[in-house]
Amino acid sequence: MAMPDPGAAATLPGACTVSVVVTTYQHAACIEQCIQSILMQETRFPVEVLIGEDESSDGTRAICQRLAAQHPDRIRLFLRSRKDVMHILGQPTGRANMLQLLREAKGTYIALCEGDDFWTDPLKLQQQVDLLEGDPRCAGCYHATAIVDDQGVPAGRLMREALPDEMTIEEVIAPLAPFHTSSFLFRADPSVQRFLSLPFKHIASGDLALFTVVADQGKLCKAEGTLSAYRKHAGGITTTDAHLGTRFHQNRILLWLVLDRWLRYRHSRRCQAVMAEHWKNIVWNCTPRARLRYLAEQVRAVPSWYLHHPAVLLRRLRDALQR
Repeated sequence: MAMPDPGAAATLPGACTVSVVVTTYQHAACIEQCIQSILMQETRFPVEVLIGEDESSDGTRAICQRLAAQHPDRIRLFLRSRKDVMHILGQPTGRANMLQLLREAKGTYIALCEGDDFWTDPLKLQQQVDLLEGDPRCAGCYHATAIVDDQGVPAGRLMREALPDEMTIEEVIAPLAPFHTSSFLFRADPSVQRFLSLPFKHIASGDLALFTVVADQGKLCKAEGTLSAYRKHAGGITTTDAHLGTRFHQNRILLWLVLDRWLRYRHSRRCQAVMAEHWKNIVWNCTPRARLRYLAEQVRAVPSWYLHHPAVLLRRLRDALQR
């Protein structure tokens, strides 16, 4: 592949090839590394960086403002208010910030990088765009992601050790996210509009929902190399209550209840298999009273799914009552 012209991305026209969406909150220690890793991209096409700052109290906002002032032709900065934060399942999230950035994106393609993660290869975007433009059947692409600590020091392992060359929606519908958010680039239209139409009230894992929506448009393909880093630290989203213990399994069941219905049950067998794995963990680790509480929450959240699958409801009720 010919070396792209690094200066080609310096001008931000009304339309661009790639929009990079960066959501950030309380990332003062790492947001500059994140943004600089995007600005270092060497491409033959224009790139815009959309940063949504969710009213941090640790200085993140000032760093974003400084970088936006230094790169007005490349960065579009959106300053949010905490009063507009979307709560999902009782927890404050960055979902409203992300949705607004997706609405603002002008690119033919969209890439994601949360403020505590970063990219590690200057040719990441060029490689991924080349891959999608070379295969119209491919709706999105991913790559390997290294795990680093809060100081950015590599942990010596990848988020997912063995990534296949391609994935269909059946592989994306899984107990765990199949790849990291920082590795994902996808065709913006019509995936963005379909994603924005989701009922987010019960979807704790927005990235997994997005992967599924894009995979419903076509296959996902792997770009070669380890091109980004996932910063695993105490303040990360995976350490919140929504991603720990039985609440994690319950939230994943709620996710697939919503998405199975949204997909019009075209992949219901696979969704049910994944939900069964999560339900098994709840049964193993909870008392009958807690199981009944979780089951009642599921039925209240998506009653139409259980009306469509009454046999599953009976099985889960039996499981909940067993000693």
